[in-house]
Amino acid sequence: MKNFLLICIMFTMSFAFAQIPSGSGVYLNKLIVSPNGDDLTNEYIEIRGTADAIIPSDLYLINVEGDGEGDRNDFGQVGEVIQLGDGTRTFGSNGFLSIVANYTDENTNVVTTNPYTNVISSGTTIVTIELIGNDVTGSSSSNVSSFTPDIGYDGNFEDWSATYMLIQAPSNPSGIDIDADDDGVIDATGDHTMWTRYDSVSFLDEDDLLGNVDPNDGTDFGEFGYGQIIVVRDAAENAGLFFTDTGATVIENTGSNVHFWGRQGTSTGFSASDWIAASFDGTGPNWEFSDNTARVSPAEFASYIIPSEIYGALNPTAALLSVTEQELTDDISFFPNPTNNVININSKNDIISSIEIVDVTGKILVQKKSDLDVVDLTAFSTGLYYMNVYGDGSKITKAIVKN
Repeated sequence: MKNFLLICIMFTMSFAFAQIPSGSGVYLNKLIVSPNGDDLTNEYIEIRGTADAIIPSDLYLINVEGDGEGDRNDFGQVGEVIQLGDGTRTFGSNGFLSIVANYTDENTNVVTTNPYTNVISSGTTIVTIELIGNDVTGSSSSNVSSFTPDIGYDGNFEDWSATYMLIQAPSNPSGIDIDADDDGVIDATGDHTMWTRYDSVSFLDEDDLLGNVDPNDGTDFGEFGYGQIIVVRDAAENAGLFFTDTGATVIENTGSNVHFWGRQGTSTGFSASDWIAASFDGTGPNWEFSDNTARVSPAEFASYIIPSEIYGALNPTAALLSVTEQELTDDISFFPNPTNNVININSKNDIISSIEIVDVTGKILVQKKSDLDVVDLTAFSTGLYYMNVYGDGSKITKAIVKN
């Protein structure tokens, strides 16, 4: 009999994940692996490392299958493998690596360009995969006939349920089974014990709940997550969702699947406060997070609209957004943005009482209660900042870029 571990929401045990040795210094910064619209040009992968450092050729981003459908037994197996380094590729001068894809229809020669390339921050190393296929709207690997360069990414990374791991391995890990006995726990022996794991996250949907019976597939085995932090869908309603280890931090996403993963600021850990997990709507790159706080973690990110300037940069923290935001009105404008020196603030009707400039971790760098029509950023380093404008009992926040 399979020995499954029932989900318990939000707890941690100290003995977790000893099966795969841990490393530090390389992190999953953003993952958009099942966006709205066409996966083949709207997915986005972003890795954070050391500025200008060579990316080892044995550094991989992998997914581990987590769907326990009754007609399959590959849960726990490594599926797709993206080789991040080639011996010469480096992290950008800002410490980031981004992977995106364009698509050319082989019948019409129509090119669909991904929405991220033109907004990714200067200094980021960008790997653009050129896909050729028969239907960009198909959103399936079957709609891709070739991809260049071949780093193992075809524009459609494995969707839910799956675990996404950033690992260093002595050889390509494709097909390795980290859960050979299918009990939902990473095995203590096997090839994976020779890996170094830098980061891992999971999302579990609910289409293969334990005990579900499909007349064609038989009885399902549940949903399997092998990450150090796991988002599960509707766990409170479904006792048949399972995960790997009592050491995982588990977050519930109610009523929807997760579209966006991201680390908060410079975080490196696996508590809920280290991560952002959200369902979203709209179109990329300015995806809009759900306004339902049950579908966004932490809740401060509800209704957050991703600014273009955030790609190839650190994500904001919940602390940065801890005051309820309202959308910018036509009465307030900020210009120029990006800027080389100053930001001008033009307010027609709103009464501004104070202005703050904060970094992506929420640290306050500037506070002003007078001369509120201009902020001088001349002395600031290049990068992404946020301007908080307070007035009339409310707050609005604007992402700004210093060139």
